[in-house]
Amino acid sequence: MAALANVDAVLREIEDELIVAGTNLLKLRFSSSCDEVIAHLLRAEAILKRVDQVKDSPIPTKKALIPIMTALIRDKLLKHRDENIQVIVASCLNQATRITAPQQPYMDDQMRDIFRLFMVVLRGHLSRLTGDNYDRAVKILHFMGLGRTVLIMMDLNIDQMIVDMFQFFFDTISPNYPPVIFQYMKDVMTLVIEESDEVSLELLTPLLDSVRTDNKNVSPVSWELGKVVFEKCSTKLQPYLKEAVKKMNLEVNDYAEIVFSLCTNENMVCLLT
Repeated sequence: MAALANVDAVLREIEDELIVAGTNLLKLRFSSSCDEVIAHLLRAEAILKRVDQVKDSPIPTKKALIPIMTALIRDKLLKHRDENIQVIVASCLNQATRITAPQQPYMDDQMRDIFRLFMVVLRGHLSRLTGDNYDRAVKILHFMGLGRTVLIMMDLNIDQMIVDMFQFFFDTISPNYPPVIFQYMKDVMTLVIEESDEVSLELLTPLLDSVRTDNKNVSPVSWELGKVVFEKCSTKLQPYLKEAVKKMNLEVNDYAEIVFSLCTNENMVCLLT
């Protein structure tokens, strides 16, 4: 009984802190200083990390989330021009997406704005390799695969953003990154491909470009990333790859061996499990 009472007390504390943090964010003005905004956002970020997924939470906790959820999507935060504020807002929204998973936390148009912000944060901070904002960018990338957030992107009909994300991964990955970044990028791209109703030529193009033979020397990590994705998704990609090779009149010998194999072997299966 004592243990249960302690759990209830902790939950009530979290709910109270959620309400206070959300109320403070709602009170912010466009004229508020960046330091003030950041202080309130950091408090919101810290408490959101302590919240379990909504499906496992009691109704009072769900209600306590409303002020923070409402504040984060307002233009004064979502479209703030300060770089540090952008990253912390994105981190809070990443937590909100985790908490409400598998349901999306906002309306479609708002989710599109959120994913645009996520892409801004990934482009601006993933290559820094150190610091709090880098850690936040890594968590966003991680949850896109682990929490299947990228599937929400696919439902929003923002195909070009997903293509641009693939291209960004191949352009950015380098030996300087820790192996976990390679893993997260691979997870996200594999999930997109496997869950797509069909693989467009636009999506396939950056993947093919990454495994051109000459790219193996120019950008070996990018080449390896593309090769692994081809191998993991070989069954799904094979028919689209064959069509692309014919349509673009490509010479398969100019690409990694996996491309040649998929184009010449009807019974090709995934090389990796």
